[in-house]
Amino acid sequence: MYDDLRISGTRGRQSVVPAALPATAALFGVNGALLASWVAEVPVVRSELDLSDARLGVALAGVTLGSVLSLPFTTRLLRRLRPGGVTFLSGAVMAAGLALTGFASSWPLLVASLVAFGAGFGLMDVALNVVGVRLEAQLHRSLLSRLHGMYSLGALLGALLGALLITRGWDRPQHLTALSVLGLIAAAGCSRGLSAVTDYDAGDASPAPAWRGGLTVPLAMLGLLAFAAAVAEGAVGDWAGVYLRETVGSPPGVAALAFAGFSLTMLLGRLAGDGLATRFGPGPVGAGGVTIALGGLGLAVGVPVLAASTAGFMLFGLGLSVLAPLTFSAAGHWSAGNPAAMAVVGGVFYAGFVAGPPLLGVAAQGSSLRLAWLVVVVLLGVALVLTPWLCRRTHEKTLEAAA
Repeated sequence: MYDDLRISGTRGRQSVVPAALPATAALFGVNGALLASWVAEVPVVRSELDLSDARLGVALAGVTLGSVLSLPFTTRLLRRLRPGGVTFLSGAVMAAGLALTGFASSWPLLVASLVAFGAGFGLMDVALNVVGVRLEAQLHRSLLSRLHGMYSLGALLGALLGALLITRGWDRPQHLTALSVLGLIAAAGCSRGLSAVTDYDAGDASPAPAWRGGLTVPLAMLGLLAFAAAVAEGAVGDWAGVYLRETVGSPPGVAALAFAGFSLTMLLGRLAGDGLATRFGPGPVGAGGVTIALGGLGLAVGVPVLAASTAGFMLFGLGLSVLAPLTFSAAGHWSAGNPAAMAVVGGVFYAGFVAGPPLLGVAAQGSSLRLAWLVVVVLLGVALVLTPWLCRRTHEKTLEAAA
């Protein structure tokens, strides 16, 4: 019932992939750019609304809370609207939520706007990952790391544009409204490329049987990896700018550049990730990446100087870049492309984004933001142990499919 997502049409993959692959890549980029636009405004929002660490953490969790809330509707929407319709709908919801975030004048309004933005973001992300895994199966080669790299490229461009507009004097409503309009236009155009890519056969849309069937021990462990990756990635997006502004003492525009540097190294790592995983195997690549990430975080937090902290966050992005794509790819290939398996891992991934910001916020409230980063260190330590074992079988299956 959940294995019926497929490349549709009678002309074969050659006629579908030329439109589907660039459209999927571009939509990953739209997701990254819109999220980075909000991230660039986090230090500004904190100052304008006078938010404590704990309140800011809860507000930041609104994005991923909305993502989690959208998951139960993903399968039904994919069946009814197909990925093209789902990505257009999610793009519209994201654009509306981001624009409302620009005008939020109180903490409750900010949280509500971010929940709406997160609902669109999560719906888009799961749909694109499902399509990405199916395209990998059609082409018999790894694609997901490069597709996630397009997300990082979008985040990089969004962060750079945000830093530029903030330093040029654009206020929050101007910046986020402009990006909302651009994002909606891009989502509408790119979604047309997915209109005939995949569909679901008619049938029972209840996700419960497949969710229960997908909860194997390996998939649960992949969920733990996804949780660690989400907390680590979200921590940089939500707290790096605040850390640089308040602990290191950099101005808002420069603080936004830290996320741009993080996004740049994430992009480079993900563009190289597919080739590295094919050559050396996902396990060694994942373990090596986590090791680099831990070293970079140690530099960023251990040496609170602008140059050192920025370089540390860039190393952190380089190391962390491969963890989420390897995890989603493993879930897809382990389950033979079952969308429910992607939803399981995606749900835990978003739970990490939900838990991470308030967890670091509460830890910072009780001690300091520098010590709060130990939460990320512990989770990445667990990921370092699990990655080689969990990815070994995925690498074997990928080689078998390519043979």
